[in-house]
Amino acid sequence: MNPKWLLAALAGLFFVTAAFYSFVTPAWEAPDEAGHFAYVLHLRRTGALPIQKVDGVDAAHHVPLYYLLASAATLPVPVADLTTTFATNFHFMWHGHGNDVNLVIHTDAERFPFGPAARFLHLARLASVAMATATIIFIVLTGWEIFPEWPTIGLLAGALTAFNPQFLFISGAINNDNLLALACTGVIWQMMRTLRRMEAWRNWLQLGLWLTVGALAKISGLVLLGWTGIILAADAFYRRSWRSFWQRLLAMVAPIAVGTSWWFIRNQQLYGDPLGWKTYRSLFMNNARVTPLTLADLQNFFTTQFRTFWGYFGWMNVPAPDWLYVGALLLCVGGLIGLLAYLALRFGSLPKRQKAALASLGLLIVLYESYMLWSIRTFDGSWYQGRYLFGLMAAFSILLSLGLHSLFAFRRPRLLAAVVAASMFAVALYIPVFVIGPAY
Repeated sequence: MNPKWLLAALAGLFFVTAAFYSFVTPAWEAPDEAGHFAYVLHLRRTGALPIQKVDGVDAAHHVPLYYLLASAATLPVPVADLTTTFATNFHFMWHGHGNDVNLVIHTDAERFPFGPAARFLHLARLASVAMATATIIFIVLTGWEIFPEWPTIGLLAGALTAFNPQFLFISGAINNDNLLALACTGVIWQMMRTLRRMEAWRNWLQLGLWLTVGALAKISGLVLLGWTGIILAADAFYRRSWRSFWQRLLAMVAPIAVGTSWWFIRNQQLYGDPLGWKTYRSLFMNNARVTPLTLADLQNFFTTQFRTFWGYFGWMNVPAPDWLYVGALLLCVGGLIGLLAYLALRFGSLPKRQKAALASLGLLIVLYESYMLWSIRTFDGSWYQGRYLFGLMAAFSILLSLGLHSLFAFRRPRLLAAVVAASMFAVALYIPVFVIGPAY
């Protein structure tokens, strides 16, 4: 079958599955969704950005692009009808008063055909699903850009992301990580295309536009600016062409400066610093680390990050069955073994562009995880969530797909992709029906 048709089928299947997750997960029962919902509702009601303050919108510290797009999706719902949103459950387990997994008290207004607040929420969730679907498409396109001769590498990479239960869960929630994942994937895709013509300043301008979208989705998206800068500097050093380095750097940085400077100026005027950091710290002191980072903390970090990357639902209070984590670990170990074997046996014979592509994907994973480790010096366990790595999905999934292909010596790649994708799809369907739904 034509790979483009397979990509269309994968994207369509993902959209339907993620939408299914969005309807099975009760309203506001995804990480930080109550705050994200309030941000979108504030935009609709006031037409202005929220300001960080006590008893204000919890997510007010975030840049607004995701919320603007989500609010556009909610336009069919008149906000005048939203006389109430939700009532907090006093017995919610993280409040210390009970062991209930429900953050809020749910009512019949959340059932189909939905009350105004539930319609508002589900339309915003569908905007997230659309963003995540675009992410899947760009992951496959990135795989095809690197390995045009092996289209199943890109398709399997897309399936590894599309049927990851945690990715599906977040994709069906109001969460700005969905736009960040799309923007970061766009940066990676554009960088793989740029490796074909590193000297073309237009390629770096397009990278800058993707980075601007990432920065306007979530400020942490600027981590990828460091990655692109390293690749640009390495190419300039190799070519001994520093004049072109500054030209291409300017082409990349200019749209970022134009697109994001207003945010930093606004923060400086409102909070006295360009990041609004001091105000954020004062409002979220409960998320700050109060003890030095220890080896036990690091062990907890990596364990929690792995589990919440693959499947830990609700407000990190609805675990998946243990067999899911065992299966994910075996998949990762198998992929890593295959990847190392591939690099040891074939890396030297690869074309220069493929070498650069694989090296840059590995570098991105190292840089981003280093950023996470640096961050947990400041933040506690709230920062251990695997969803913060979803911006790396293209890099992770393509390398994992390549490793799995190598493990089976590229024999019957279509069969390999079909078996892995079908198995993961079965698990993806199992989770909302037998784990998330019954938990609530």
